[in-house]
This record gives sequence, C-alpha cells and structure tokens, in this order.
Amino acid sequence: MALDVQKASWERSAAVPGQLTEPFTRWVRMPDTVFGEGAHRYRVIDNWARRPRGWSLGDVAGVAVDAADNLFVYNRSSRPIQIYDKDGDFLDWWGDDEHTTPHGITIDQAGDVWLADTGDHLVKKCTPDGKLLLAIGRRHINMPDLGGVPFNRPTRVAVAANGDLYVSDGYGNSHIHVFDAGGDHKFTFGSPGDGPGQFSTPHAIFIDHNQRVYVCDRMNSRIQLFNLDGEYLEEWHGVHLPDDLVVGPDGTVYIAELLHRITIWSPDGERIAGWGDEGCECPENALPLVQCPAESLDAGMVIGPHGITLDSEGSIYVGDLPDTYRGIDRGSRAVQKFVRVD
Repeated sequence: MALDVQKASWERSAAVPGQLTEPFTRWVRMPDTVFGEGAHRYRVIDNWARRPRGWSLGDVAGVAVDAADNLFVYNRSSRPIQIYDKDGDFLDWWGDDEHTTPHGITIDQAGDVWLADTGDHLVKKCTPDGKLLLAIGRRHINMPDLGGVPFNRPTRVAVAANGDLYVSDGYGNSHIHVFDAGGDHKFTFGSPGDGPGQFSTPHAIFIDHNQRVYVCDRMNSRIQLFNLDGEYLEEWHGVHLPDDLVVGPDGTVYIAELLHRITIWSPDGERIAGWGDEGCECPENALPLVQCPAESLDAGMVIGPHGITLDSEGSIYVGDLPDTYRGIDRGSRAVQKFVRVD
C-alpha cells in the first residue's frame, strides 16, 4: 500500500471552539487498489474528510458539490451540514437542531442548497451559509400514505433549467411533485406500483443537461427516465436498490446502489464499470439487513451507499449509512472520495 504525505495548516475561527490551530502533518493513505475498469478507474483517498476533533459524521445521507468544488455533507449527526474543500479540509457547518432525518441534498446553479428531510416532511431552500429561504410542506405533518399529496417522507430535490423543482416523495407516497421556483405546486405524476411511470419508493431524482428526469425507483430496482412534463421515456434494469445518482457533463451516470456497490453507466443505460458486488449473495430487492460476504470495511468499499456526486475534476464522492445498516461508526470513511486514475 502506497502512502502519500501532505502537509497543511489547520486553522480554526473562534466560532469553532476547542480545535487545533497549529500546523500539523496530514497522513493520507492512497491504497494501491484500483476501483472500476476501462476509462472509469479510480483510487480512494482514505480518511479524506478532516473532521474537527470529536465530531462525528455518523450516517452520511447526501452529498453535493458547489461551484468551487466544496463538498456539502448532509449527515445524521448533531452537525448535519458539514462543508469541506476538495482537499478534505473542514470549512464550516450549520443546521444544528433544524433537521429530523437528513436525506437528500442538491445545490442549484445559483449556489443555493435544497434539502429533503424524511423525518419532518419538508423541502427546504437555504443559502450556502444556512439561512432559510423557503420551506415547502408542514413540519412533522405527513400527508396520507400513497395519497399523492405532498409530502410523506420526501427524499430529494432536482432543479430544472427554468427553476422548477422536482421532488421525489418518497418513502410514504410514491409520486413525483413539481413546483415552481417559489414553491407553488404545479402538478404531480406517478403512482404506486411497478409499471412504467409507477414507483415503489422513489428514492432520489436528478435532471441532466438535456433536461431528462432520472428517478431512482428503489424497491423496483430500476432507474426510470421522464421528460419535464412527467411523460415516461424509458427504464434501466440491472441495478439493485438504487439510492442516488448523478449525471456527468458527458452524460455518464454514476449510481449508488444500496447493496454495497457503486456502478457507472453509459448515457444509453449500459453498465460500463462498478465495484462492491463481487461475490454478492444478497437477495434481489431485499434491504441489506443481513451482512453479505461481499461486504468490506476496507477503504473504497461501502456498506449502504446513500448519496453520490461529482466534482469538476471528475472525482466521485459517496456517502454511506454504516450506522443504519451495521450499527458501526466508520469515522471519516462514512464519506469517501475517489479520484480518477489516468
């Protein structure tokens, strides 16, 4: 295993009490293992996130990158929004006591942060430093199960080029709701089921540069694609409980699949790379409640990958749920960074 050494100054503002301020040496493991294949090969930067002393990440439900390649980590600790630069240095945090069950995070073209909280049944728009700009829904009041009225445990927000909001809703509703930029409801599409345009836990949503809408239809183990009017286009199979996805500038699709694997797909829906499923014995469409022989706590491996995003350099960031599914704290490995190998 190769070992790279990097040095950096660890400086803290007065707003973060009790932290180191003197320079120190940072040891970063760069395992020799290459993840993926072909043109999509990566190495993991182990223990990439330099957390303030004593701070936990716990479960990392969502990750999103801003225009400066800073990573916003939406997690289920007492510091639910933690922000790191691309080198893993801690920058800021916010959101204490304002979130119930953090789930999905999206950063729009203006830099504003959209959050979906499955516990308080809200979708929130915040400034990058945490000021609340808009809240859609009624806090801690859910709509009837599978009734099609927002919200019942919403999971993520996608923002179209015209500013419209697309919300996957979610664990208790199996619909997609569309709002204008001001939060007024425009229309809803989908219904519970396994047919085209139906959902069983729409777990995440993403809009690509061509304005195609991707939905992680988790319990149906498929990705469904729609146009902005909610009209069904196609679906992709071969995924196992897809939790989240991100589409790169070239149309390549990166998917976090709950059964401990990351996969990479062509714009046409063909799997072209992936890792984490070698030797997998998990039953199809079953939550990972029993440990699988293919699971590993090694750097680069994941237990219950729940959030995924890309930065401008093509690096992949993955958020994991080790506490929910295995009752363990993976430390900084709850969020991992994968860098491209030339």
